[in-house]
Amino acid sequence: TYCYKNNCSSDTSKMYGRYYTWAAVMDSAAVYSSDGAGCGYKKTNCGAQNPVRGICPSGWRLPNENDWRALATAMGGTSTAGKLLKSKTGWDSYTDIVGGVIDGNGLDSATFSAYPAGYRYTNGTFNYVKTEGEFWFLGYSSSGELLAYVWGFNNKADNVSSHSTYAYIGFTVRCVKD
Repeated sequence: TYCYKNNCSSDTSKMYGRYYTWAAVMDSAAVYSSDGAGCGYKKTNCGAQNPVRGICPSGWRLPNENDWRALATAMGGTSTAGKLLKSKTGWDSYTDIVGGVIDGNGLDSATFSAYPAGYRYTNGTFNYVKTEGEFWFLGYSSSGELLAYVWGFNNKADNVSSHSTYAYIGFTVRCVKD
């Protein structure tokens, strides 16, 4: 796992949390449970089935797409959930097409506090900090293959969206209580 700018004691690192690769999130080495054993770099289709504890504490599990969709639905749908789940601070403002400055912060209506931690790339750089927040979840292809997915928030959008991604990039994670 990684901390923002490799300084785990900084206030910013504490706010953003840790960055995990897919192998770490899935607990590929089976340190905490065997649910995600062998699911690592370049091996997303490893036979893991929901639920997967992964690196989550005992009594918790990794979220799946249904968990994120249920949360978005509770917030009025994917088109509005981003604004309602983003933290009230930390997100960059931006200039719209007519030159107006728009506040990128959210309302944090559900005290979810999605922070704009961006992601950690393999070369050690941290990208899109203050403009994006992305969280790992278990996603499946139409053929049932387990894939590395993230649920994303953006400072310029009120919506949330998901996409598959590379297993070697470091993103944050939110666990779900069983």
